[in-house]
Amino acid sequence: MANPSCSKCEFIVLVPYRNRLKHLQTFVPHMERFLSGRTFKIAVIEQEAGTPFNRGKLFNCGATLCAGESDTLIFHDVDSLPKGVNHYRKVTVPTHMSARISKFNNKFPYPEFVGCVFAIPGNDFKAANGFSNEYWGWGREDDEFYDRMSLSGLTLDHVCGEYESLPHRRSPLGTLALIRWNAFKMRQYDWREDGLNNLSFKLRGKQRLRDYLDADIGEHHLLYKVNLLYKRSIIYNQQREAADGQTLEALSGRWYQTGGDDVGANRNWVLSTQREELVFNRTAPDNYSFEFYRMTMNHGTLDGYRVSKGVRGGVPYHAVVSSDNQQITIFRMPPGDRKQIATVLRRQH
Repeated sequence: MANPSCSKCEFIVLVPYRNRLKHLQTFVPHMERFLSGRTFKIAVIEQEAGTPFNRGKLFNCGATLCAGESDTLIFHDVDSLPKGVNHYRKVTVPTHMSARISKFNNKFPYPEFVGCVFAIPGNDFKAANGFSNEYWGWGREDDEFYDRMSLSGLTLDHVCGEYESLPHRRSPLGTLALIRWNAFKMRQYDWREDGLNNLSFKLRGKQRLRDYLDADIGEHHLLYKVNLLYKRSIIYNQQREAADGQTLEALSGRWYQTGGDDVGANRNWVLSTQREELVFNRTAPDNYSFEFYRMTMNHGTLDGYRVSKGVRGGVPYHAVVSSDNQQITIFRMPPGDRKQIATVLRRQH
């Protein structure tokens, strides 16, 4: 078994985790076999139940809890099993390791993809200020991390690692994660103020993975259970403030389209409230108005559906309202669709 015999491991494998015991029971023994003879540590960071999952913040917690144990961190999903050539090693530049993943038909999903398995020197991770702590729910935290590395002047390398994906039902894109991603793209916050330098969490427990899994594996592999302090988060407080201070009536009135589909045509909109729903009517050039969306308020954000011939249907839509009530960004929510923005509206004065 790979048991570190020196003061530092070659690398530490950080695994965000919650409610995936069968995957973990497969993953840890597989990694010990695959990495036989290497000096490494597996650190599983388990998030307590009751709050939206936050993959990026769990990685920040893991890097903090294991600080000083290795110069290389490998961020690793629990459902990705390496096969073929062993590319695991100490790295000197950020390195994306999972170019061929079975759940993506062994094709690279998109050029900026750095998900599934990614290695980085600890000092580079600090230079990028780690991941954002504010991606609650599935998705987009690694897309922002790609941009953080670019903004930090870091050079990205790739190796053509092959991975078998364990079966798992894909989660829908998290509403709060989408809000944060949109805020980042619109530069509504400074990424240098959200990450390792403002990380807060509580360590609830630590135990050997061999005891947790009742498996014959190295004693140095550990599971850390953490509370991520969701109610102290920026995004939680923003949503609570919006819910307290915003009403559907405040959004009623005339709006015009500035982004999204069909920009330059049918640009005038009228928003009105009907039976506790916000109704979006789009006005065509001949002044004919037809219903387009119906949404309800949900903790300061809007959720609903596109309307076709008076019938709601299709994929759900979600809208983010700016803090000054002057802009509404509407997203379509099909799983896996990277072109999420459907419509951007600005209030007419």
